[in-house]
Amino acid sequence: RHVEASILPRFPVFGVVGRLVVTDAFKVACTIRFAPIPSIAKNLGAAALGMPYGVFALVTFLFSIPWTIGAVLAGSTLNSLPEILDGRGREKLAELMRPWMESPLITCAVVVPGVAGLIYFAVVAHRAYADVVGDAEVEMKKKSKKSS
Repeated sequence: RHVEASILPRFPVFGVVGRLVVTDAFKVACTIRFAPIPSIAKNLGAAALGMPYGVFALVTFLFSIPWTIGAVLAGSTLNSLPEILDGRGREKLAELMRPWMESPLITCAVVVPGVAGLIYFAVVAHRAYADVVGDAEVEMKKKSKKSS
């Protein structure tokens, strides 16, 4: 109740998508994940809207993959920050890239499908966002016509 009273009104995306959770929870979950609001508000708002847990978990997993990969890559390079500060940054970078450069077929076999999957998912999620926002605008226009 606290979330519905104090958090949802602060972020208009929840008002727009709230009625659509029942009809297409996946699109609503993607829309909420794309919204430029803090993650804690996204999570609490999804729960307050009654989003099914399976849909919430799937979309959260899919949206977290790029961030996780980035964090792992950053963490693996920051492991040697003292070496980089000592002026051995080029050597360390070459050492990190060597396995990828020695086997370009394996690199392509991993990178190309990974990038294609991310692009596909981004297009699907963007379409879902556009559909949800469009549906909500149509619903709001109908509502305003009825009240006038």
